[in-house]
Amino acid sequence: MCSMALCTASTVVIRSAKNGLQRNLTPPVASTAKQPGSDAMEIDYSAWRFWFSVLQWIITLGVALYVAVDRVRNDHRTVISETKKDIDGISKRVTRVEEALAHMPTHEDVSQLRSEMSAVKAQMETATMTLRRIEDYLLNKK
Repeated sequence: MCSMALCTASTVVIRSAKNGLQRNLTPPVASTAKQPGSDAMEIDYSAWRFWFSVLQWIITLGVALYVAVDRVRNDHRTVISETKKDIDGISKRVTRVEEALAHMPTHEDVSQLRSEMSAVKAQMETATMTLRRIEDYLLNKK
């Protein structure tokens, strides 16, 4: 192991190279050894301080993670709302086109018009031939 940390079976002690301080990394435990004339148990506040700072870091990281996830979720909400607006606009346009197409003739209507137009064409050809005969008769009679 390195010279910065000393490990035993029950505690981990870290020594600071700068000021020679030691930090006990074990959870706070009440001392079972009684000092002469004292009935109170001693609490290792440096260990409490360490575990509190660990808890503080965990909470800070949790809040940072929540903020990052919430920001992404909010961005997605914005994109979804814009997409819904676009879909609504397209839906309105499609509705207008469908209404316009409802008044347009169908294939059956067009085929019926074709047959009627061919009948009119045949009648016009007959009328044209009749008019030519009349014209020829009038021109030749004189």
